[in-house]
Amino acid sequence: MPVKVEVDRSRRLAKRTYIGVVTASELLDSIHEYRSAPEFDPSFNELMDFREVDRIDASIDDIRLCALRAVPFANTSKRVILAPQPLVFGLARMYQIIGEDIHPNVYVVKTEEDAFRTLERTEVA
Repeated sequence: MPVKVEVDRSRRLAKRTYIGVVTASELLDSIHEYRSAPEFDPSFNELMDFREVDRIDASIDDIRLCALRAVPFANTSKRVILAPQPLVFGLARMYQIIGEDIHPNVYVVKTEEDAFRTLERTEVA
């Protein structure tokens, strides 16, 4: 599976790193791996790192389904999508816009610096 899931309790950060070709089912299913991690807490922030992705095999309907699906995070958690590639960035923005009423604190950025700057901010959008 081209998804690596990590939880860093000391930083209060959950992280998914995607690699290579990522399918719709991997996008949909990988978030639920947090539930089996004993160190996971729903109040943690999340970083979704797409820097190593070659391609996403998902339709617009798949992105919509991902955006409308419940996640194991609190609404106060910040969830940052790091997507430097133009197509992946566009799909991430689509996810953000479609799901903004369900997941209010999703941010899409292009650089690691912006990702960590966003995660470190204390205000909630």
